Amino acid sequence: MIKKLFIILFFAFLSSWNLSSQCKDPFVPSFSERTSNAIKISWLDNNTAPLGYQLAHGEKGVNVQNAIKSNVLSVKNIKLENLISGASYNFWIRTICGVGDSSKWVGPYAFTTYITNPSPCEMKIDIKDNSCSNNSGDVFFIEVDLGSNSSQYILQSVSLIIQHTWPADLKVELESPTGQSIILSQFNGTVSDNYGSVNNDCSQPAIFSDEACQQINESSPPFIGSFIPEESLSNFNATTNNNGLWKLKICDDAFNDRGTLKYVKLNFEEFSCSYVHEYYVSKVNNISYNVTWKKPDNCVNMQVYYRKKGNINYNRKVVNCDSLSTLIDGLIADSEYEFYMVSNCGGNNISSPSCVSEFRTQCQLPKLYENFDDVLRESIHEIM
Repeated sequence: MIKKLFIILFFAFLSSWNLSSQCKDPFVPSFSERTSNAIKISWLDNNTAPLGYQLAHGEKGVNVQNAIKSNVLSVKNIKLENLISGASYNFWIRTICGVGDSSKWVGPYAFTTYITNPSPCEMKIDIKDNSCSNNSGDVFFIEVDLGSNSSQYILQSVSLIIQHTWPADLKVELESPTGQSIILSQFNGTVSDNYGSVNNDCSQPAIFSDEACQQINESSPPFIGSFIPEESLSNFNATTNNNGLWKLKICDDAFNDRGTLKYVKLNFEEFSCSYVHEYYVSKVNNISYNVTWKKPDNCVNMQVYYRKKGNINYNRKVVNCDSLSTLIDGLIADSEYEFYMVSNCGGNNISSPSCVSEFRTQCQLPKLYENFDDVLRESIHEIM
């Protein structure tokens, strides 16, 4: 009797186990309608007439037991809303075939929301390790909305904070919504860590600007301050619409050292008067020098500010921008001078000052005498 009861219970258990095991796992999740605060997740399922589906999600690091669980869904998709900009999430899916009969939780799968502009401070988006060689680097999408007059704006600078133990592993690029791409920094920075300060307030980023005075590839981590990018931001200024998704592309060129993207801001400003990018000094003598420039867009007058080093006030000379050069005279021999340029596009519409450049005038030219008596007479005159 006991043996028969055991056999009956065994087959009842086996039957129950077989029934539960036939609830198949959902598979191949896909994403659509992604924004900085929402995403739609869809999936496939081969079960016949299941009761529904359930999804669990949470920020990266949360396990399925503590994740937020959806109600039972009658369709094979769900739109998650009220998410955090620039955050990494994990999620799991399961099929519910009947009461007490469901598949296992399948996952974790992962996604990252798009990034607002500016991003939240202290993001923690992982950067893939050793991803440059196989073109599998990260692409971070940045939402930009400058309104209906976006073509009146230009990209003035890019602010970044990247926590990384070996910045020289990184290649950092930026791509516009129309597909134009430039390299901001490429494999720069040894010995020290990071792009920008990784303190909590994001007040000391690495800033890439054409108006900076220091090349990024001639600088050292943590790259706090303003730097000239490896390729000019002006390549974007032909873009007619800055609205849309910009792409920050980062790849890592080696194993072991890892990092995270913590902050990004694309700094746009209304187009005004172009900065003086190209100019140089020539024909320096003891009393003058010549400065030549490439005419900036819309420039009417060029303003040259110069002073003897150590003086408080600058002298100013204004010339027509189309002249492309001017002579600055009345200088003191054998002296250090500094100067900068400002483009004037009419009225009060002026550019930012250029970087300050320095030069030294030549020594006083010796006087020429026809004979020794002339030298003697001048010497006696100076003594008396």
